[in-house]
Amino acid sequence: MKIRKCEFKDALFYLAERAGIDINFDDTTDKNKEQKERLYKINIEAARFFIIT
Repeated sequence: MKIRKCEFKDALFYLAERAGIDINFDDTTDKNKEQKERLYKINIEAARFFIIT
């Protein structure tokens, strides 16, 4: 948004507000926590595999 001279993130929130859209970046849901935990465990196992081989 060159006219308002703001960063992309600020422009995103501004336009969403004008359109009546709620943008929520909250990662505290149980589903997100479970997914992050699974990815973390997978990453550890992958690291172990590559250290051994």
